[in-house]
Amino acid sequence: MQPESKNNKYKLIWQIVQQIPKGKVATYGHIAELCGLKGQARLVGYALHNLPEKTKIPWHRVINAKAYKTLTSSRKKDQLYTAFYNYEDHSGTKVASIALNIPERNVIKTILLETDKKQPLIVLMHGDCEFSTKNLACLLGVKHIEPCD
Repeated sequence: MQPESKNNKYKLIWQIVQQIPKGKVATYGHIAELCGLKGQARLVGYALHNLPEKTKIPWHRVINAKAYKTLTSSRKKDQLYTAFYNYEDHSGTKVASIALNIPERNVIKTILLETDKKQPLIVLMHGDCEFSTKNLACLLGVKHIEPCD
């Protein structure tokens, strides 16, 4: 692939990813199809890997369609997988636990935040837990923490 052609494809991919709304996700393959690059999901991954520094493009909203992996060959029952359900603000883990038929504690919340200085933070916690952004900001010595766009 010629460098100019690759750059144009990357820019097209970035434009499509930019349109993914907050609270929604898309797969690498779907992004590739929307760009007219059917079968080139890896190219989407390369494009996102090569995003400009301090980008506002929501790369974190692009997921792998086959997010199914055995953790170890000796523990086949321990598997990770992706399941889709309708998101509900402030009750997402409860909805997920019902949809997946698992205890809410087994749902892992992933919360993308940023400090007042635009430093990114990722908070992972059990679905039945809560935290205070005010207390977290105090603990980290920053003015405030808010959700990422």
